[in-house]
Amino acid sequence: MKNLFTAIAALLLLHFTATAQVPQSISYQAIAFNTSGAPVTNSNVSVRISILDNSATGTSIYTETHTKTTNAQGLFNLNIGQGTALSGTFATINWSLNTKFLKVELDPNGGSNYTSVGTNQLMSVPYALAAGSIASNVSIAEQIRTEPKTNFGYQDSDNHTLFAYSAKTGTWASQSYSPQVASQSIQHHNGHFYFDDFQNNIYYIFNGKAGTWHSQSYAVPQGYPLSNLSIDTVTDNFWFQNYYNNTFNVFNINTNTWSSQAYTLQGGSYPPNLKFLNGDMAFQDSDAYKMYAYSAKTGTWTSQSYNNTTNNMYISLSTSGGVFNFRNMEENKLYIFNSVTGTWSSQAYNLQGGVYPPSFIISIMK
Repeated sequence: MKNLFTAIAALLLLHFTATAQVPQSISYQAIAFNTSGAPVTNSNVSVRISILDNSATGTSIYTETHTKTTNAQGLFNLNIGQGTALSGTFATINWSLNTKFLKVELDPNGGSNYTSVGTNQLMSVPYALAAGSIASNVSIAEQIRTEPKTNFGYQDSDNHTLFAYSAKTGTWASQSYSPQVASQSIQHHNGHFYFDDFQNNIYYIFNGKAGTWHSQSYAVPQGYPLSNLSIDTVTDNFWFQNYYNNTFNVFNINTNTWSSQAYTLQGGSYPPNLKFLNGDMAFQDSDAYKMYAYSAKTGTWTSQSYNNTTNNMYISLSTSGGVFNFRNMEENKLYIFNSVTGTWSSQAYNLQGGVYPPSFIISIMK
C-alpha cells in the first residue's frame, strides 16, 4: 500500500526561540511516522540532526542526536544545538559563509538504526544567528506565520480516513472514504491532496490554503469513459470532464468552490475541445451557438451567444493577444473575454468598402 509519505518523519516547523539574547539553538517540531505511514504515538524516538555546508550533499559541519517522546498524535519537539553532539560545535558555525542544509534522520524505535527523512536548505530565519541580534521590528514568528508552505497528511487505512494539515491555517482536517481506496495512492500537488473514491464515484480535494476538504461526485455508467482529475499548473485549479453527463467541472483553489458547465455534443456525437490560456478555460459549443469561458479569477463560467442563422459561417475561438476572443462576420462583431471580471464584451465594426473587415491591432500591456 502506498502512503502519502515514504519518509518516516516530516518537518512541521523550524524557528528560533526568542530570548533576551540571541539563542544558540533552533526549535524543531515534527511528526514521526513508521514505515507503514502511521504516526508513532506515545513512544521514544531517536533523531539525528546534521548541518551540511554549501549543498544537500555537502560536508557535515555539525551533528547531534536526541531521544524524544512523541505525544498522542506522534508529535515531538527538540532544540537543534542542544542535543548530544557527535561532531562539530554548534556555536562556532559560520552561518554567513555558504548556504546551510539541514539533514534529519530518525529511528522510530528509539535506537540507532537511523533512516533519512530528508535534507532541506535552511532559509533566512537561521541566519539571524550570524547577525547576532534579531531586528526589533521584524518578528521571526510573524515571518513563519505569514509564509507557511509545508502541509502534511497521512492515511489511516484501518479507519478509512485521510488526515491533512494546512500550514496556512494551522489546523488538521479529515476525510473518510470507502475501504477500496485503502490500496490506492493518495496524490498531492503544491500542498493540496486529492484522491478518487472510485467506489462512491467521488473526487476529494484538500485545499492546502483553506485547510478544508471538498468533494465532487461524478457519474460513470457501464461503458462510459471518465477523464481523470487533472491539475492546471498555472493556477493549481483541478478539473475533469464528465463524458456521461456532458459537463466540464473545475475546482478553484482561491474561491474554494466547484463550478460546472454543461455542453452539447457537436453533431450529436463529439464533445467540444477545452482550451487553456493563462489558467483560464474556454470552449465553443457550436451546436448551441455559444462560447463558454471560465475565469480563474472569479471562479465562474460565462457564456456568450452569437448568431449563425445560415449555419455555414465559420466561427472559432481564438487566443490571439493573450485573451479568448472570436469574430462573427455574420454580425460584424468582435467578442472578447475579460478574465479579470469574468465577462464577455462585444464591439460592432463596419466592413471596409462594404466588403472587408478591419485589421485588428493587438497591443499587450506589461
